[in-house]
Amino acid sequence: MSHRDDHAWLALVDLRPKDCFAAAPLRGGGWLAAWTDASECRPDDAAKVDRRAIDPAGPAGVLAWTRAHDGVFLPFDDVMVTGALRRAQADTGRSPYDVASRLLIGDSRCVGAFCGWLGDASRDPLCSSPFATLFPSRRLHVGPGLLGRVPFRAGPSGQRYGSAAPWPWDLAW
Repeated sequence: MSHRDDHAWLALVDLRPKDCFAAAPLRGGGWLAAWTDASECRPDDAAKVDRRAIDPAGPAGVLAWTRAHDGVFLPFDDVMVTGALRRAQADTGRSPYDVASRLLIGDSRCVGAFCGWLGDASRDPLCSSPFATLFPSRRLHVGPGLLGRVPFRAGPSGQRYGSAAPWPWDLAW
């Protein structure tokens, strides 16, 4: 997988965009949509995510969506961000989530994260999201057509050498 293929762009939008490669309706209204690097029409507030978290044939799921207010971010390797990653990995090096990714602007600004489960809305990801203490959070019930499954890698993927790829990307090291 080339470096340009390891991420996608994700944003909350009011209507389903025609130029996205994956989108799912949200319970209560709106859409969660994904674009590739090649798309010239993605919203200005779209954030970079791990590409494996997006699957146009994926099932419905429930997410803890944490997103900073406009203009607010933490450095990719800020101690609070790496601390949230460590809390996510605390379950003996395995993620309790089916899908998770940081939300990045550029290669070094963390503006949030999402984590959750596929197909099972009975669990509450807001209760266990380590990023809910860093940014405003809300629960999203996401319809089918967007969410992928991200195998979680134990170990440090939050250092500066990997900042161009959103967590939990497992580049060789």
